[in-house]
Amino acid sequence: FYYECSTEECDFRLHVQCATISEPLVHGSHIHPLFLTSKPGDQRPCCVCEDSKCTYNETFNCIECDFALCFGCATIPQRVRYKHDKHMLILSYGKEISST
Repeated sequence: FYYECSTEECDFRLHVQCATISEPLVHGSHIHPLFLTSKPGDQRPCCVCEDSKCTYNETFNCIECDFALCFGCATIPQRVRYKHDKHMLILSYGKEISST
């Protein structure tokens, strides 16, 4: 499901899920706030999963640099419980953590 502009010549669409996230999106994967900015027809790959099929209005974009985050990556749970571990697991953004 998505919302779309009612003007015939406008191709703007917004997924219902994206509309539920308040802006700016402050995400642990990036130092700047992210916004659902859009330019019809533009496409930006997600900087996390590198999905290049995202249209510009399907990504949360940084207005200070070239960072983009797709909805799927933006909504990955920050903490999960795994059935084979008694501790909560915390999402890591690529930094290796030493266990010693």
